[in-house]
Amino acid sequence: LFRSLVLLGPTDRGLVVALEDALSDSRRVPRDIVWGWDRPDMTPPPQFGEHDLLVVLPETEWADAWRTHLIGRGLAFAVAQGQGREQIQNIRFAWARHARSPAGQRPEIRPRYISACENCADPECEHRLFRLSKRGG
Repeated sequence: LFRSLVLLGPTDRGLVVALEDALSDSRRVPRDIVWGWDRPDMTPPPQFGEHDLLVVLPETEWADAWRTHLIGRGLAFAVAQGQGREQIQNIRFAWARHARSPAGQRPEIRPRYISACENCADPECEHRLFRLSKRGG
């Protein structure tokens, strides 16, 4: 299944190169990084693949128009907050989630365990289970 990473909003080649570098070690590299869609009202209108990750660049004058356009078409999208390295990292995290690659997910949302629940050693989880079992009994 081929997927592209589509950047929506004015983009420069520097961001694309930095993303290519940041995503090169990913298990599932994007087929292509598509850019140049500055505004949603461009002619011809932008066409997106069913499995593309659409990323709105929020620091542009067209960010709200892109969000409105994508919501109106019922398309899912991510918003790449931050600037510089932070924005690149956020796009990388969005790609990992989109490509379902646990290695690239944000550390704070990675699963804390892989084994059965009673072996996870997560105190929060244990307290939750204890509270649930106490209510039921």
